[in-house]
Amino acid sequence: MKQQNSVKPRFRPEPRIIDRVLDALVLVSLVVLWTISFKAYQQLPTSIVVHFDAAGRPDGFGNKWSILIMPGLATVLAISMFVINRFPYIFNYPVKITPENALFQYTMATRLMRWINLLTTILLGMVNWMMIASASGHFSKLWIAVILVFTVLMFVPFIIYMVIASRKK
Repeated sequence: MKQQNSVKPRFRPEPRIIDRVLDALVLVSLVVLWTISFKAYQQLPTSIVVHFDAAGRPDGFGNKWSILIMPGLATVLAISMFVINRFPYIFNYPVKITPENALFQYTMATRLMRWINLLTTILLGMVNWMMIASASGHFSKLWIAVILVFTVLMFVPFIIYMVIASRKK
């Protein structure tokens, strides 16, 4: 028989300065990503590299408008995360949410979402930059390593959150 969960308190914690800074950095990152993409679009050849294999070799080509896919995806993801973050009571948590711990848990979870939002936007920007660099003849395999390291580092905020959230029940 499935156990019924008690209803989580429904509220949204007031964003602190760090939360506002993270949100602002996401918006700035999106503006930079779109600006770079539009400027590069004008100078790109008609066909550009749109995919790389694990060794960093180009293995997929497409029209230069493909350079706008990453900024578009980053924008859709960022907006989605901004909206979802308004409803922390719908998230899954590593501990049971009670009226006593809800403020702390919601604050931690919404901050984690902000970090993920920022890091995802930056990662998509780096992939886009790699596509632009490749199309303009300035590609370096170092970019593959940077993106792989950055992808692994994206798990750091999640691990920190899980440790802190689990300790503070």
